[in-house]
Amino acid sequence: MGSNPITRLRVQAPGYSPGPVVRCSGKSSLGRAAWTRVNSVPGFRAPLHCSGVGKVLLAYSSPEDIESYIEKTDLPAYTINTIANPYIVREELTKIRAQSFAVGNGEWQLSVVAIAAAVR
Repeated sequence: MGSNPITRLRVQAPGYSPGPVVRCSGKSSLGRAAWTRVNSVPGFRAPLHCSGVGKVLLAYSSPEDIESYIEKTDLPAYTINTIANPYIVREELTKIRAQSFAVGNGEWQLSVVAIAAAVR
């Protein structure tokens, strides 16, 4: 997968299985002044409840899968921005389904902001 020459963003193609999200490719960077680089290698795993693409995948999962994820992972907090309260996570997932995109704002790694959308 290549980077867009204008935005310098790289698209990631995630796959999902119960548990954490699996990212399939690359490096992502945004901006010229302050580069934040997120390196992902095939098979890399990230938590669903605090990454942009993970939240989208979780939001469009069945209610049973969402509850199972919440119970099994206990929603660990990775940064001070991580949403770790089950009630608030459920509200966030409802909002994501309504707006068709998710934002991860320093919830897994403080310096990383992500936007993800479901493509149907």
